[in-house]
Amino acid sequence: MIPIRHRSRLAHNRIDPAASSITRRKGIAFWRERWLHEDDLINHRLTWLLIAQTILFAGCATLLALLFDGDKTLTCDNRAIVLHTVRYVIPWVGVAIAFSIGLGVAGALTSMHIIHRKANAELRGSFEYGIHWLPSVLGQVAGAFLPVLFAGVWLYLVHLFGRLA
Repeated sequence: MIPIRHRSRLAHNRIDPAASSITRRKGIAFWRERWLHEDDLINHRLTWLLIAQTILFAGCATLLALLFDGDKTLTCDNRAIVLHTVRYVIPWVGVAIAFSIGLGVAGALTSMHIIHRKANAELRGSFEYGIHWLPSVLGQVAGAFLPVLFAGVWLYLVHLFGRLA
């Protein structure tokens, strides 16, 4: 005969794993959904960055073609406006867009780190960080580096266009 004290513990252990398993799956699904939301935000922000930078580079190339056109289709006043736009406006808008999207990506990456830390605390270390930590981190670094790369290119062009007369 099992004492009453041990019977309640055995009954509790028989019910607990099933309830714990369901709770654990719900917890994993909850944290995974939050992780995917932040990942989608990074995807959207990088898409906006690529679209905006493409438009700015195309506009800059078009205006440069007008400046160096052999037909001299621009008058002196219009040439000064186009030169100012190519030298200052377009590159600094590109830097501002890259910087603001870089802040958004950094915020999402920070949120993903916090989600990972909280999920591991709640799920006792079983919230996986991708297949392996190295490819996951490299993928995140690539997303964080892209805005920095575009800002660097625009700053170089500011320096280069400063020599235009």
